[in-house]
Order: sequence, then structure tokens, then C-alpha cells
Amino acid sequence: MKRRVRYIVLVLCMVTALFFTGCYVRNDIFLKKYNGIIGANNNYALISLQADERIDGYAEEIVVVPKDYSEETGAELSNASASLYCLDDKSIIYADNVHESLHPASLTKIMTVYVALKYGNLDDIVTITDASKITERGATTIGLETGDKISLRDLVYCSLIYSGNDAAAAIAVHISGSVEEYAKLMTKEAAALGATNTTFKNPHGLTEEGHMTTVYDVYLMLNEAIKNETVIDMINRTNYTYTYTKANGDEKTKTVKSTLRYFFNQYEYPSDITIIGGKTGTTNAAGYCLALYVTHKDSGKQYIAVVLKASSLDNLYSEMSYLLEFCE
Repeated sequence: MKRRVRYIVLVLCMVTALFFTGCYVRNDIFLKKYNGIIGANNNYALISLQADERIDGYAEEIVVVPKDYSEETGAELSNASASLYCLDDKSIIYADNVHESLHPASLTKIMTVYVALKYGNLDDIVTITDASKITERGATTIGLETGDKISLRDLVYCSLIYSGNDAAAAIAVHISGSVEEYAKLMTKEAAALGATNTTFKNPHGLTEEGHMTTVYDVYLMLNEAIKNETVIDMINRTNYTYTYTKANGDEKTKTVKSTLRYFFNQYEYPSDITIIGGKTGTTNAAGYCLALYVTHKDSGKQYIAVVLKASSLDNLYSEMSYLLEFCE
């Protein structure tokens, strides 16, 4: 009941915003330049673009967001850039600054793993070299050292679940011979998906000049990645246990945990939502980022939600949970 009342208040605020300077929905969330566009079949959606309004010539299997969409009909969540897409009817539920060039942080690893699954053999045993070392202080790693031997399967799982930067670098070196060449391959593959505003400079997402993406491109990449059952298996796990061989021949077993805090009930989200999984990312340049794949328990509809550049971890999850309330 509270949720329904909240939605009614939200819609009233939207209408009022046509006549007044602004209307706060919540202390940290407000509507901007709202033009009264609410989907006829989605009474609570902030924004909905129906199939017959899409640009001709684009693939039917993706949601298409015109370049000027956010400027014309966008809404704003705090200072973050965000979007929510329904995968079943290809509609835009929410979109703000979706074509703004931003740092992706570890959301980069969505494409790292996508490319690895396309070009690599998960049963390969990878020998770690100096070329995959991560020297940035404070960067998340799984502790790989030169001479260690580990399967490509374990590297991709540790990269996507735990966000191990050394695991991502090792994937790159194994498949393309260097981090730089793999980043070029990632950029090429992203462009093939329509993510033409994305340029990768590395496979892990640590800040580097020119390493940029957009909210919309993140959607495109995750939308394609989740078509692979191995990706679904990865993002749906709360932890992953693996065994690798140290350079001295000793075997070592480790368990890594998912970085997605929803899995550990650290943040609340709507009770009618099933979280399949996603990818988190955080750097000083990128802020706090999250791309999420969910389903609605009643309708069975699938959604992808993306939030980039949130100002804090709490704001990231607060804003993501708010977006998920508009899934039906």
C-alpha cells in the first residue's frame, strides 16, 4: 500500500512539475525537464519509449535511445547517470545522461569476460607473467604471482565475481599477448554490439586516460553478455572456490566473494524483484557504479538497470533500489 501511494504521489509530482520549478520525490531524487511522457501501459514509469517510436534501422533485439533523449525527456537521480530498460518489450523506463562519456571502473570486466568467452578456451591453463602484474596501490587482486598456473575458467570467474584486476590482466595477456592488444579487441567487440562510444585501454577498468564508456553502452554490453549461460552462472554466485598451482608447485585453494552487496542483504531492494546478478565498479574517477540484471517475480519480465558516477556506496544502492521500484 505504501508503495502504491508513493507511486501516486510521484505521478502527481510529475504533473505539477509542468507548472512549477520543481518537485522533490525524495530528498536526494528529483525530476528534471519532465515533459509528461508516461507509457500508456506503465502507469508508474518515469519514461517509456514504445516500439513504434524507435529509430528505423536499429536491431529489434535491443532498446534504442536517441542521442538527444535525456536532454528532451530525462529525469535525474542525484548526481548519477542512470537508466532502466525492459528487455521484454524493449522499452526505456528511465534514462538520464545515458550518452555522457564516463569512466566505467570495473564494469569494464563485463566486456573482458564476454571477449574471453568468445575467443578463449576455459580449460586452458594460464601461466602468469610479469605482463599481467597490477601495481596500483589498493587495487583488488586475487594475489597471482609470476609463475603461478591457473585455468582461464578460474580467471574469468574471479574477474567477474570478485573483480580481480590481476585476473582480468592475465586473461588479456593469455588471449591477445598483451593488455593493450586485448583492450583493442574489447573496443572492437563493443562497437560490434553498438557500443560505439566506448573505448577500452585495459581489461580491468583501473583509471587510464581515454578509457571511457556510457550508461547506454554498458546496457548494450551487459545485454549481450547475459545471453551466455556461463555469464549468468558467474553473476548469480555469491562466492567462488578455485584451486591453482603456485610457482613452486604447491596447490592453493581460495574462495572469493561477490562484490554485489544485495546478495548479502546489506541493502534493501523491492520484494517483488529477483536479482540475477550484475557488476560493480569503483574508482575515484568513476565514482560508484553498478549494472544489474533482474526479473520481476509476478510478471516475469527482465530488466537491466545501470547507475554510473554515484557519489557514495550508500547513494549507489539507494538509487539502484529506487530504479527497481519501477519494474513491473
